[in-house]
Amino acid sequence: LTMTSFDFESRFRASRKAEMAVALYLLNRGHTVTLPKRQMAKTFAERKDYADKGDVYASGRRIEVKHIKHDFDYQTWPFPTAAICTEKSFDAADPRPDYYYIVNAPMTVAALVDVKTTFPDWKVHRITDKLRGYDYEVYAVEPEYLGWRHLDWDEKL
Repeated sequence: LTMTSFDFESRFRASRKAEMAVALYLLNRGHTVTLPKRQMAKTFAERKDYADKGDVYASGRRIEVKHIKHDFDYQTWPFPTAAICTEKSFDAADPRPDYYYIVNAPMTVAALVDVKTTFPDWKVHRITDKLRGYDYEVYAVEPEYLGWRHLDWDEKL
């Protein structure tokens, strides 16, 4: 199986919901939140020209949001390590993200990776993406380095 452009577009569009959940969570905690404009490349060859500069900005901090298919509970990571992002995308990022929010399937809990404090403990792992049909390197961290957030939807007044 390989990913088609339609599969990419549907995943791209679906990712916005988790970004909105994290943005609302941060907004409700008093942060000034910005969601950068997103554009999708028309061809695979143009993809680097369309790389974003972050999913969410909160009080000037760059945040990347990863919405995964798995459900997990608060302080209960379901895997031996937490994959953060591809090695290539992190190393090329400018500016580099300050935080990663890894959001569970129902968007009720997020595992938080604080880049500044955890980066020295990141390891490179090679993983296989069966949907896309290739292997690639990702940065990963042990679960004890994760912070935790309940993504409640209620405004704090």
